[in-house]
Amino acid sequence: MNASKIEKSSKKIPWLAGLFGIQLALAVVLFNVQGREPTAPNEPLLVLERDALDRVVITSSDSEIELQKKDGKWQMGDGLPVAESRVNDLLKQLEELRRGWAVATSDDAATRFEVTEEKFKRKVRFLQGDKEMDVLLVGTSPSFRQTHVRKPGDDAIYSVKLDEFSLATERDNWLDTQLMRPKGDVIALQFGERSVKKVAGQWPASTPESVAAATPAEETGAEGETAAEASDKKSPFDSSAFAKALADLTVLGIAENQAELDAPVTNDAAQQGDNQLLKIEWKVTTAEGDYEYQLLSKNEQYYIRRGDNDHTFRLSKPQYDALAKIQELRQS
Repeated sequence: MNASKIEKSSKKIPWLAGLFGIQLALAVVLFNVQGREPTAPNEPLLVLERDALDRVVITSSDSEIELQKKDGKWQMGDGLPVAESRVNDLLKQLEELRRGWAVATSDDAATRFEVTEEKFKRKVRFLQGDKEMDVLLVGTSPSFRQTHVRKPGDDAIYSVKLDEFSLATERDNWLDTQLMRPKGDVIALQFGERSVKKVAGQWPASTPESVAAATPAEETGAEGETAAEASDKKSPFDSSAFAKALADLTVLGIAENQAELDAPVTNDAAQQGDNQLLKIEWKVTTAEGDYEYQLLSKNEQYYIRRGDNDHTFRLSKPQYDALAKIQELRQS
């Protein structure tokens, strides 16, 4: 190789090195661009202003329920109290929904996924008074706890974490099942002409020694007897257990056809005919007031009422049996 060729080759080396560097840099940029996933939209699907929201209306193909917030507490349209935790859990779940990527946008898909104004599994309206704050159409479920949703006026259909049970339209699913519990500590029970009261915070079913130890000697009950004397009287009625049964009372749901639970009536289980309703009535006194209860049974179905509520509620047989023990008070 002569000197001129060597000189020409040496001049090309820096240029080739520069070109290689540019190609390498371009390759790195292209790799990063191709390897990076686009970020899905993360804005909330719904705009729920909790402080302003006071009505939620859930509609299905054949029923509807309205939840209202009054005096800071949720209730149904007919005034029955709602389980607050159930409403709060639903609102939290809905607030956490994000748009993400749309799974479809066509009218055919909206019909197929049942998220149109005419066809839906659920339609949920969020209101402040009569002002509509937001609306969600809930449709078919592509997989467990995943649901297709769409907002009216928006073509985008999303698949979100939401289950149909959270949007029930039956009243029993929202009912506060503890609504029949008396407010305040039970201090007295009355069945017919017979009554029993707490003395120094203890029911007469307590042992004489425990009541006497907790009570000054001069403290007396309704008949002028001391606490120990009151508890010394043997009674088949366990007032302490009965008060606990009341405090733990949980209904199954709302009774249907309540007008049928009125007559004919008897208050003697031994005399109850096949078509008769057995009614057991008693009165409860607490630190906050008096409550009048009715326990009902007919054809192996069990119910309970309270004087300050217009509804009748279904009971399980174990709870009915525990409350029916109030009849033992007549033998005390």
